[in-house]
Amino acid sequence: MAAYLITLPNQARNEVDQLRSCLNRGQEHLAAAGWDCRLQEWETPDRVVFRFSCLKRGTKAEETVCRELGKGIAHFILSCREPAVIRSLIRRGYQAHQPGEIAQIEAYASRIASEKNGQSSRLRMQRKEKIARHLERFLHTSSMLSVDGFITFRLKSYLRALHKLVNHAIDEYLLDQEYKEFIQLLRYFVSMQKPKVPLVHVMHEGDRCFQLLQSDGKPLTVQEADSTIDELLEQAFSHEDLIVSTLLTVAPEQVIMHTRHEEANVVRTLKQVFEGRIQICHGCARCREGAHSRSDA
Repeated sequence: MAAYLITLPNQARNEVDQLRSCLNRGQEHLAAAGWDCRLQEWETPDRVVFRFSCLKRGTKAEETVCRELGKGIAHFILSCREPAVIRSLIRRGYQAHQPGEIAQIEAYASRIASEKNGQSSRLRMQRKEKIARHLERFLHTSSMLSVDGFITFRLKSYLRALHKLVNHAIDEYLLDQEYKEFIQLLRYFVSMQKPKVPLVHVMHEGDRCFQLLQSDGKPLTVQEADSTIDELLEQAFSHEDLIVSTLLTVAPEQVIMHTRHEEANVVRTLKQVFEGRIQICHGCARCREGAHSRSDA
C-alpha cells in the first residue's frame, strides 16, 4: 500500500483548510479513475499531518498517487502559499521603502502573479507544472513531505522566479509613479495657462492615427511648442505625447475627443491632463463622417 505523510504548521488554519481541500480533490480524482484512496488527518503540538494512502500496491499505484499529489500540492502552493512568499520577499528585500509603498508593491506583484491572460499567466502555469513535477519526483523517493520546508529548501528555482516577479512589480510601480508625477505636472501647467482657442476636436481613429480640428471643422494649425512645453515633454512616455504637446501649445478651453477606443493610453492621458475641459464623444455626425470616409478609402 502506498502511503504518504504531508505536514504543515498548524498556526495558519486557513492554509490547513486549503491544503485539505486540495488533497480531497486529489482523492476524488483518483476515486473517479477507480483508485481506492484514503485521507486521514491528525495534529501534533505544532503541525497538522495528512496521511494520503492508496490501497492498491505496485509501481503504477505509486506513480499515479505521486502524480496526483504533485498536482494538488502544487495548486496549494500557488493559490495559497505564493502570496505569502511574495510578501516576505518584498518586505525582506525592500525594507527601505515606506509601509505604504510596500503595500502598493505587494498589490502590483499580486496582480501580476494572478493575471489570467498573457505572459504572466503562462509563467504562472509554468511555475505550477515545474513544482508539480518536482513534488512528484520527491514523493517517489520519500513518503514524508513538509510543505513549508519543501518550499524553502527544495524550490530554489521557484523562489528565483518569484524574485523576478517582484522586481517586475517594482519596475511597474516606479514607472506608474513617474507617470502620475508627469500627469500632475502637465495638469498643473494646463491650469496655469489662459485658453488660446475655444474648442479643439481630437479625431482618434485607433492606434496612432489622430486628426486635430478647429471648432469649424478645419484642420488645426499649430506653431512650434514653446520651450516650457519642450522641457515638460523631454521624457516623453509614448508616441502619442505629440498630441498632448500640441494641445498644450494651443491651450483649448474645451476638448472633444471622438473615439471608439476610450481604453487607449492616449485617451486615458488626455482625460487626466485636461480634466474638467475634455468630453468624450462616441458617435456624433463627425464620427460617422470620419468612419464613412475611412471605409471609402
